[in-house]
Amino acid sequence: MNRLPWYLLPVLFLAAVGISLYSATALASPAASSPETLNLSLSPFATGLSQPVGLANAGDSRLFAIERVGRIKVIQSDGTVLTNPFLNITDRVNAGGSEEGLLGLVFHPDYATNGYFFVNYTNITSSVRYTRISRFSVTADPNVADPNSEEILLTVVQPFANHNAGHILFGPDGYLYIPLGDGGSGGDPNNYAQNLTLLLGKVVRIDVDNGPGDPADCEGLGTGNYTVPTSNPLRDGPGGTCDEIWAIGLRNPWRSSFDRLTGDFFIGDVGQGSWEEVDFQPAASTGGENYGWRCYEGNHPYNTTGCGPIGNYTFPIFEYSHSGGNCTVIGGYVYRGSQFPAMSGRYFLADYCTGNFWDLAYNGSAWTPTLHTNLTDPVSYVAFGENLNGELYVVDIGGIIYQLQGSSPVTATPTDTPAPTNTPTPPIITCTIYPSSDVPKLISKVGTPTVTSVLTVTNPGPIADVNVLDLNGLHRAMGELDFNLQSPAGTLVQIMAPSCGTEDHFGLSLDDEAAPGPWPCPPVGGGTYQPSNPLAAFDGQASAGTWTLIIHDSVNGNPGRLDGWGLEICTTGAGATPTPTTTATATPTHTPTATPTATPGSGDTGFQPPTANTAGPGGDGNGFEMNPGNAHQADNLYARDNNSGTDTGSACDGPGKDSHDFYNYGFTLPGGATINGIEVRLDARTDSAIGAPKMCVQLSWDGGVTWTAAQSTATLGTMETSYFLGGPADTWGRVWSATDLDNSNFRVRVVNVAGDPLRDFGLDWIAVRVYYEEAGR
Repeated sequence: MNRLPWYLLPVLFLAAVGISLYSATALASPAASSPETLNLSLSPFATGLSQPVGLANAGDSRLFAIERVGRIKVIQSDGTVLTNPFLNITDRVNAGGSEEGLLGLVFHPDYATNGYFFVNYTNITSSVRYTRISRFSVTADPNVADPNSEEILLTVVQPFANHNAGHILFGPDGYLYIPLGDGGSGGDPNNYAQNLTLLLGKVVRIDVDNGPGDPADCEGLGTGNYTVPTSNPLRDGPGGTCDEIWAIGLRNPWRSSFDRLTGDFFIGDVGQGSWEEVDFQPAASTGGENYGWRCYEGNHPYNTTGCGPIGNYTFPIFEYSHSGGNCTVIGGYVYRGSQFPAMSGRYFLADYCTGNFWDLAYNGSAWTPTLHTNLTDPVSYVAFGENLNGELYVVDIGGIIYQLQGSSPVTATPTDTPAPTNTPTPPIITCTIYPSSDVPKLISKVGTPTVTSVLTVTNPGPIADVNVLDLNGLHRAMGELDFNLQSPAGTLVQIMAPSCGTEDHFGLSLDDEAAPGPWPCPPVGGGTYQPSNPLAAFDGQASAGTWTLIIHDSVNGNPGRLDGWGLEICTTGAGATPTPTTTATATPTHTPTATPTATPGSGDTGFQPPTANTAGPGGDGNGFEMNPGNAHQADNLYARDNNSGTDTGSACDGPGKDSHDFYNYGFTLPGGATINGIEVRLDARTDSAIGAPKMCVQLSWDGGVTWTAAQSTATLGTMETSYFLGGPADTWGRVWSATDLDNSNFRVRVVNVAGDPLRDFGLDWIAVRVYYEEAGR
């Protein structure tokens, strides 16, 4: 998995010595001997889910699937997925980024009595990204929770849209464990994982039952309705280091687990560009392990600036490289079920990109890995899960849950299994998710009022259903846009008609089966709504071919961007006439599905605010230079500019022009990355009574004193706007190459070219984002 608000938080970096919390005696390495060969297989268990990213059980026969957009679905013991969600919080979940959404779920150990469960999801409030840890309650209906029962316990600011981790789990001690990523971008540029005053890059351990302990210390904007266990290793009272910290030095611990028999803790930590790792904490640990990031990636030095001796760090029990296409570790569980004795005691994990599986067997002194390559269909495994009895399941984000099986299964008396018959099965409906790779796209009335983006569908068969997924981006006024979808057969349906004119961000999915009513105004991220016109117009057509999203901008002057979209295409296949020895079910086979949009591992840096700024050569020193430290508070607190430069001409250049520099956008991009574009985004407000100010923006890199030709070709508007660079005839009139921008530091200059000192403006924030394609990722 690969993302600070627009203002910067103070950062306390650790000194080079004396900051180890827990020392490892040696680098872990696998034993030479191999355990008994284990034959693994996957059996389809449940289907029909939309981008599932996790699985949990509540201590009964059901399983609960987490859908990334903000829903939890109930899966009954026979694999049936209930139509009505257990919980639907799409109204508050931000799933716009590829690693954002509803990401974690765990039920209270005493759920049968108190009805509490906890979720981990990403949220955007006032343009700031957050991770929320919230508690909800079930209703009198055991298959329906109360979305209005939310209590936000803990809120953590996320600087970028990636590295959100997401898993939450209760330990054998009854405390809630929350592994958190390092905040995102790439290479942990601010060294948050080693910063003890922040929760990013740590395992957080709290008592949600408010038992004896210390008050919340670093709860952010949450209620803090929890206590810090007195046994936490950094407990020091209010302020200082965060008392909630249990372990440090993690990059993106996407999925973790406790061994239900021994209490040992396993953490699958996603690597940077070369190595994936599984970290381990024995049940007897008193906490405080430092797992090394960003000093080490796996067992290998990454950035040892300011790091301590190697003995200060706890190294992984297992690592594997990105060779052969591996990219992202999906941490699993130790098998403690009864159906497959040969799997007992082994820890299972997988890789997202290749579908490779490993099991780790402990021989009393070392962990021996065994690689399994027979399950590498191009599906996208994103999580494991356990049922009540310890049987293991694997989640494919394409919508299928599989049961993981090994050799020597126990023959058990079947229950709730229909007897085989010799009658034809009903037609099988197969649903496949197709993300568009033809993004981002600039939306602007200027010159090109109509924008198109395409995706290719390969699934044959007549269409049974079409859903539009994760349609997201930004535009100054949504009421100026209409969205249309065209099938390969040429059928054109207006899926979103112009509505309100006030919203910048949009992020939603469209489904005929959603609750009645049009998409809302403003369209908040993560929701699923009915389209303006039924998508049933596509039913019965052949699905294969090129689908086109057509966006028309009807009003001049408000630029924006389409960030992503996708389709879920469900097609019907012929039924089958089984023999008497075949179980007559309509369960789909282990069919490869397309890579989804929610890819662990990302192709952009997220928006990065400047780390410093000053007035330009003609700057007036009037307080505008304090942005963004005093900005993004309220309209009347914006840093203001009074256009007191000596040059009042209308050109963007000029030594006396009223200008302000924002610099040190320090992006460290992955090796071999190809730059697809760069985006400058700003939020300005008019402070003048005589009309909007006129601004232009210039860009340079590597701290050069000579500004390049990369400046806006026209004056820019006010309010929250975004300008995308990349591709011919963009806002900047330049096509970028990797050699221009790769591994550079960027500077941005905002120039007031109003020509009239009365045309003032306030700048709330300014940020830069780089889009790239990472080699082998």
